[in-house]
Amino acid sequence: MLELTLIRHGETDYNAERRMQGHLDIPLNERGLWQAKQLAMALKGQEYDYLYSSDLARAFVTAKTCFPNRKIFTDKRLRERCYGEFEGKVFSNYSEAELRIYQAYKQDPFTNKLTGGEDSFELFSRIQEWLMELPKQGKAIVFTHGGVIRSLIRAANGRNAEIGPIENTSRNYFLYENNKIRVISLNNCKHLRY
Repeated sequence: MLELTLIRHGETDYNAERRMQGHLDIPLNERGLWQAKQLAMALKGQEYDYLYSSDLARAFVTAKTCFPNRKIFTDKRLRERCYGEFEGKVFSNYSEAELRIYQAYKQDPFTNKLTGGEDSFELFSRIQEWLMELPKQGKAIVFTHGGVIRSLIRAANGRNAEIGPIENTSRNYFLYENNKIRVISLNNCKHLRY
């Protein structure tokens, strides 16, 4: 059995502005760097056999802040969902046509996607490909994005699973065995309440 701890990256200016990031490579802001440092203190002394990160800076910098002296394997399959033409845009600035596309996507992200982006099947397909290459046993920590974590929750609990918030630098725990994912606990942010 493989124990997986998935970490959502620290905050960026795009998070604060409620702007779509997707595959855009946005750096951590000051608060995001502080969150990563708080997380590093909480993880101090914890041992992991495998360290992985999305190749996007906001995830990788969070990972390196926590494990500055460890080799971290990056993989673009751990990137956030691609939002296509909506990347970089703020909801309040959507045109009427964009609003219709966005509302259809929010209603059913499995059959609808944002123009040029990924639907939920495409997102999970690349995550599943990555999962199947992982070692079968041990402890892994993965620095990634909210969309990836939500995708794994849906894989474990069903397509219509209720999903609460996945905060920046939250710790989310899963077990992976026999090609099945199981949720243990979500959105642990105790390190941000010191």
